[in-house]
Amino acid sequence: MASLHNLVVPRLATGGTVVIHQGAFDLDVVLGLIERERITNWAAVPTMASRLLAHGDLGKYDLSSMSAFALASAPSSIALKDQLRERIPFARNALVDSYGLTECSTAIAVATTADLERHPGTLGRPILTVSLEIRDPDGVPVADGIEGEVCVRSPFVMLGYWEDQAATAAAITPDRWLRTGDFGIVEAGLLRLTGRRSDLILRGDENIYPVEIEQCLEEYPGVDECAVLGTPHEDLGQEVAAVVVVQPTATVTAAQLTAFAAQRLAYFKVPTRWQITTEALPRNATGKLMRRAVTL
Repeated sequence: MASLHNLVVPRLATGGTVVIHQGAFDLDVVLGLIERERITNWAAVPTMASRLLAHGDLGKYDLSSMSAFALASAPSSIALKDQLRERIPFARNALVDSYGLTECSTAIAVATTADLERHPGTLGRPILTVSLEIRDPDGVPVADGIEGEVCVRSPFVMLGYWEDQAATAAAITPDRWLRTGDFGIVEAGLLRLTGRRSDLILRGDENIYPVEIEQCLEEYPGVDECAVLGTPHEDLGQEVAAVVVVQPTATVTAAQLTAFAAQRLAYFKVPTRWQITTEALPRNATGKLMRRAVTL
């Protein structure tokens, strides 16, 4: 759906060309396509962007045609965006981020290059035709700066889930507002996500979303990626656990990560269980983290 709505349809409307690499993602093949086809716009998931940063010799490719570089499909940290702007020439003045769902024919909000520079972590403003509200558990819109569920209404919202009326009724209100299942905050018209309802960790009476913790830990030197999970705890119900993937040459300890997180996060968000590894996290074909496949 993302490829159709965000890539194919706009190119048909503007007379542009779409170049699609089929099969498993291979960075060198993609970079070769950019050089050969003189591609101007690359829409990448954050995992692809991370591999771009790790590439040892970008200089062997002519990437001068690139004028737009978009992140999409999964959350990306402020640290990742900073590194891209610092080290990838075509990302310095052309990096954008976005937010969308298959159920909304994907696009919901877009953060421009200027938005990201002025408001790190934002996903920008709703695109044309999309109305967006943050709502409380009762479905009542909340004020700016208050966290709640992201709800959207647009001509692009799906009619419903195929042959599943119960799921459709749970996701779409009678007046056609889509409950995204994502939680976020709107400030000065700009959306920032705080987590996904299905990923929620319940520690005592605290609600904890993994994304904030993951993005914090990914800023630590030597850390490539991480996944934060809720694991059973006899007293609290759940405790915060982290699987941290480090670079092969890095020396990173649980004590170091604990101290780093404690300086930046509320005490109850700091992981109390750690697994440090050099093995990549499980991801699907589009590069999204398969959180349920992560084990401690």
